[in-house]
Amino acid sequence: MRSNSQMYRLALEQKILANELPQFSFYDINGDTYISGWQSTCSHRENYRLKLQFGSNYPDEMPRLYVNSPLILPQRNSCRTVNQMGVSHVFHTLSNGPGGCVQICHTKFDLWNPSMTCVAVLMKGIVWLEAYDAYLQTGCGLDDFLR
Repeated sequence: MRSNSQMYRLALEQKILANELPQFSFYDINGDTYISGWQSTCSHRENYRLKLQFGSNYPDEMPRLYVNSPLILPQRNSCRTVNQMGVSHVFHTLSNGPGGCVQICHTKFDLWNPSMTCVAVLMKGIVWLEAYDAYLQTGCGLDDFLR
């Protein structure tokens, strides 16, 4: 059960999200709260489903950001996948999420603060998707695009 201040914060986040990223929606506000939505990259090569999962202590606790679809993200010219990398500085990923999906590292844990909004986190996810798509096309590392 969320506190009144958490419910107020989530309601505010919901309004911001509706204005800034209407392709994303909130789910289960009173329980296992998350945001999910589809995002295509500029090249339109792929449609991705991002999921922003809130912990019970949000906004004091950093939310987790996952690529839920496609579940498997291939590496360029390789039989390996980004999923197999797990925690990777080069790919800006953390340990895999539910079902083995890729978890995007959107903020260093020690730099998270409650003033950061879910829209800011999702925007970092969208930039990550663009960098991943560019990596697939060029072979340049995600780090080259995300500096």
